[in-house]
Amino acid sequence: GAGPDAAPAPDGTPADAGACPEFLVADDGTAVGLFDVVISELSVAGGYLELFNHTDSDVDLSTLTGHRWCVFPTYPLVSADAVTVPAHGFATIPLPAASSLSEAGGELVLYKDSAYASPNSVLDYLCWGTGQKVRKATAEAAGKWSGDCLPAIPAGGAIHRNTGQEGIDATDYTVDATQSPLNCAP
Repeated sequence: GAGPDAAPAPDGTPADAGACPEFLVADDGTAVGLFDVVISELSVAGGYLELFNHTDSDVDLSTLTGHRWCVFPTYPLVSADAVTVPAHGFATIPLPAASSLSEAGGELVLYKDSAYASPNSVLDYLCWGTGQKVRKATAEAAGKWSGDCLPAIPAGGAIHRNTGQEGIDATDYTVDATQSPLNCAP
C-alpha cells in the first residue's frame, strides 16, 4: 500500500485513503467520544468486534466512563477495552467478557450509560438470526435500527457494515463466511 509520505490523489484524497473505508454516521452534535465510534464488523467465531471512528480525533476507549455493551443479560463497561480507535480508522477489540453471543442469532447494543430502556442511551445496534431481541424496540425508537434483523452468521463468518452506510437496517450490512477485521488509520 501507499506509505504515509505518498502524494495525495489529484482530488486531494490521501494516497492511502482506500485502506480505511468510511461509513456514514449521523452527527449528534456532541463532543468527540464514543458517539462517533460505530460497530463495523462482528465475528462471534473470531471473538472480536471491529470499531470505526469517523472523527478527526483518536478515541481512547479506556477514558469513556459509563459506556456499556449490552450482550443481554450482561452489560460490561466499554472502558475495560484499553484500545484507541484512530481518527477515520479501525480497531478490533475482543468480544465483551462472558459473551453469550451466537452465530445463530443475537443482538449487540452500544450504550452511552446504564439507562438501558431509554432510546436516548442507544449509540449503535446490531441484530441477526433467530431468538428474542430484548433491546430491538429501544434501538428502533432511537433510530438506530429499522425492520428485520440480519440473517444468521454462517459458521466462522462475520457481519460487515457496508462502506458508505449508516448501519440502521439489514440492507446496510453484509453477512458472509469471511472475517476481515481492519486495524488501520488513514
